[in-house]
Amino acid sequence: MIHLLTLLFSLVFTDTIPHSAVINFDQGIEVNVDSYNQLLAEGYANHANWVENPASIVLHLTAIPPQEIQNGKPQVTYESINIALDRSIVLVIGVDDLLDDSLASVKFRFRLITLENKYQFTEIKVLMKCYFGHGYTHYSGQICN
Repeated sequence: MIHLLTLLFSLVFTDTIPHSAVINFDQGIEVNVDSYNQLLAEGYANHANWVENPASIVLHLTAIPPQEIQNGKPQVTYESINIALDRSIVLVIGVDDLLDDSLASVKFRFRLITLENKYQFTEIKVLMKCYFGHGYTHYSGQICN
């Protein structure tokens, strides 16, 4: 009941509710940030435009190659951005309508900090949602069958 009241309060007093507000990433799969930070370092070294802000960084790194898109699917959606208590920047990206037999959708939570005026990943977590009959049909850290 309290969760429902919180949701209703949010609907009344905010313009939008981020999808990630009801998704718990605590059980998500932890991704090694080293390769992502290496890509960021290369972007900074090449003066790439996409390294200018956290949203463009995350959208660039989760972009789906054109050869993997069929009939507009899958789709990458930017869901939320927040500043955490530790001053890190937390972004959530969803990838829906995956062209896979078992995996329907993926959500990524990226946590970045600024270090010497450059962004750096400190945490990346992934949750997956499976198609019916292939595992969890809600977001979970469990791999689909």
